[in-house]
Amino acid sequence: MKSIILILGMVFLAAVPALAGDFAVLKSIYEKSAADYVEELTPEEIALPALKALNLMDKKIRIADDAKRVSLYYGGRFVLGVLKPQNAEADDWARLTVRIIDKAKQISPELDRRDFEIIDTVMPAAFASLAHDNAYYPDLDVSRGKIRRPKLYFSDRMIGTALYIKSGAFNKYTVPNIEKSLSEHPEAEALILDLRGNPGGLLSEAVALAGLFIDEGIIVSTRGRSPDSVKYYTAEAGDIFDGRPMVVLIDAATASSAEVLAAALQEQGRAKLVGTRSYGKGTVQKLISLENRSELALTNAYFYTPSGNKIDKKGLNPDYCTFEAEEDVSPATIIKRGTADCGAENRETRNLDIEVAAELLKDKRR
Repeated sequence: MKSIILILGMVFLAAVPALAGDFAVLKSIYEKSAADYVEELTPEEIALPALKALNLMDKKIRIADDAKRVSLYYGGRFVLGVLKPQNAEADDWARLTVRIIDKAKQISPELDRRDFEIIDTVMPAAFASLAHDNAYYPDLDVSRGKIRRPKLYFSDRMIGTALYIKSGAFNKYTVPNIEKSLSEHPEAEALILDLRGNPGGLLSEAVALAGLFIDEGIIVSTRGRSPDSVKYYTAEAGDIFDGRPMVVLIDAATASSAEVLAAALQEQGRAKLVGTRSYGKGTVQKLISLENRSELALTNAYFYTPSGNKIDKKGLNPDYCTFEAEEDVSPATIIKRGTADCGAENRETRNLDIEVAAELLKDKRR
């Protein structure tokens, strides 16, 4: 009998730190998300999607909620109902989450077996359910292998008297590559910078790249709810291309920091944009370390163009629109048409856009 009591006591003591650890992590996630997310966010908006994601681990589990309570079902039968907190405090929602997860482990052999994986399994689903680009990485060392890397390529060539540069993404090599290309082609009278299909990358590289061509002024600003999200990025004097004309190509897959660069060059009067409306991904992610060695990439700000326009969900409108234009359309027709109500389209492989840019650059008055 004493042996049984001792064993039960050891099991209880082993479970308490696990529950306490889960509570601390959940409380931290709820608090930091509410403080830093770009829009107002309550713990309930994270907790409910997380709890419903328990179904990913055991298909017999279902979480239902109404205005008053959160209910746990297993195999179609009611198991537990917990009243929702009267306020939006992180502590209360962390306790509710722990209580339901603990009960689910008691009735689900699969959850009990994967006890230490539960939070790291349900939280990615919770943050993926939010409106903007957010991610929960269970462990940085593990998650690095799961992050999709943007394509990284660079090419250049002369088209008549214009230097054509294709940039597939922004990384630490982008600015040096472009500087090298410009130095190797001093005869270039104009520049076509192709950002079609460019998903962005490092904001610092986009800012540095814009600074190569803009003498001074705002390149981009970021603003969110938290004080540390408000930042202004400006250019220092020194256009290395000496004011020679530029055209930037964009399309529906031009996103994020690639849009930042294109908007800065357009609004500062440094370049014309040719192509279609861009993707409209204008969010900034803050990386937050958690107590369980996981990391949270939380959207905490929006990008704004130099004139104060928001990029997210809107995208950029080109000066000359090639939307749905076939290859046999003349560049002159596109130039005459302008940009009225330009749609979004992937045109990375279309030569017409390059031809329109080359035609524009022939007339330096444009």
